[in-house]
Amino acid sequence: MRLKPAALVALSSLQLLWAAAPKPVVINAVVDQYRPMPYESENLIGLFAARMRANTEGFLEQTGEKVTVETAPKYLEIASSAYEYRGDSNLKTLLDHAAAVLFSAPQASRAPSWLPGLLAYYRITGQGQALNLSGQIANSAISKGTANTDPSLVGPLTVLFRYTNESRYLAAAKAIADAALKAGKPSDAPADESALIQKLRLSAALVDLCRVTGDENYLQAAAAFWRTVVSRTLTLTGAIRTGSDSNTPASACATVAWMQLNLQLLEITGVPYYGSELEKTIYNQLFASQDPRTGLTCPSVSLNGTKVWSSAPSACDWEIARGISLIPSVTWGRYGNGVAVNLYTGGRATVRLHRRGNIQLYSEASFPETGQVLLHIEPDHNLQFPLRLRVPDWTSKFVAECGGSRLFGKPGQYLTISREWKKGDTVKLDIDLTAEFISGSTPNGQGLAIKRGPQVLALGVTLNPSVKDLGQAGLIPSGVAPALKSSERMFPSTWMADQAYFVDGEYNKEPARLTLVPFADAITYRVFLNRSERASSAALH
Repeated sequence: MRLKPAALVALSSLQLLWAAAPKPVVINAVVDQYRPMPYESENLIGLFAARMRANTEGFLEQTGEKVTVETAPKYLEIASSAYEYRGDSNLKTLLDHAAAVLFSAPQASRAPSWLPGLLAYYRITGQGQALNLSGQIANSAISKGTANTDPSLVGPLTVLFRYTNESRYLAAAKAIADAALKAGKPSDAPADESALIQKLRLSAALVDLCRVTGDENYLQAAAAFWRTVVSRTLTLTGAIRTGSDSNTPASACATVAWMQLNLQLLEITGVPYYGSELEKTIYNQLFASQDPRTGLTCPSVSLNGTKVWSSAPSACDWEIARGISLIPSVTWGRYGNGVAVNLYTGGRATVRLHRRGNIQLYSEASFPETGQVLLHIEPDHNLQFPLRLRVPDWTSKFVAECGGSRLFGKPGQYLTISREWKKGDTVKLDIDLTAEFISGSTPNGQGLAIKRGPQVLALGVTLNPSVKDLGQAGLIPSGVAPALKSSERMFPSTWMADQAYFVDGEYNKEPARLTLVPFADAITYRVFLNRSERASSAALH
């Protein structure tokens, strides 16, 4: 097949990236159970690909043209991951420009907050100037003592140690982490949002510190805080909030910090429920925070309201872009001596099992519209290895057909298929996109929401023109699963999504057929609707 010029440019960029990427000089003391596939070996299609494209072309490429000394560090940190995935030459030009802004900045403007961005740029380019400047900034902070009370430095100092083997960086990271842990119980959940975000980020850094040092106390502290978040501050859409009001807008800064913690814990432990939390957050709160048409962002999204897209990115708008760039890391990767699939999407990936051989993994899926997934397993020669498939905790049925056998997965666990794989092997998945009622509250009292598969649904004004007041709409509990029927109506020309579902309901106390869409797609909307006392009809059953 003859590649188009644009494809040749992208391929050339990726080849340069592979050649330039530096290797860490410190071997981790703890081997990760789950290891994301290198971004350059993945090609996602469908919903994930569309979201990542909007993030790169609509957000990162637009904001990259306007970077300043203040925004360049954050741009380098986030856009580096997007470049790893796409190998886009335009993005590389913008990254080089952002790095040059920092390299030429006055010494007095240098700050420890530059470290994550400089180290991310070094990771993808091997640019020695980025590593040298990182060392100078870290050395200055350590010598002045300013690093001792800044928990945000635990992560970058650990990474800097990994690339340099300079013991002072590890010693400083451990000293900051130990001081932070002594200052409060690992499981404490701060009521202040900024403190909560700081602790989420620190917990993610503690996991990496455990990875480098082998000290499980750091991992245990991070896991304890994770449990606190799940039990106290986690919302239906996978967002993190403070306060008792369920409709308090959720900060994207907290949401993405929560994603980072879950990804770190998934990698080091291989436990599937961290993947479940990532799935919930990605499909709902994260996707709700960015316009898939333009890449514009909304840094705080509540369960009810109207999304207002920002044209002047704030700190939390940048975090949305970071969250989108994490998707390939979550989707699939190495697990032990085999392969794991955590998220179901169309696409392909190349798995390199060191000296044992390579595996081409192809996926055909229209998930989450349907739960039918076909995986093609193509090793370059017959190869024995386990394939682990994450079974969503929300499904009532997960069936895998492979080699004439039908295997049933248990929700919240991995279904492991261990066999000798050969070219042409396939695994056919049937995942029931179970719908359920979720109880909550509305200004009028007890309310109901509907969740279908990983997606929370919402009632929006765009597809319900006769519903003038969302507060007067209600759902009729049927006593069993909601009776959803896929809508085949014509969408408005400005509507970028393609999922909508009819459901039995009422409006102004009268029977009505309501059209629900994924929370991520709604603009002016309500998630929890009034709980109707009306008996459910059989119209949609």
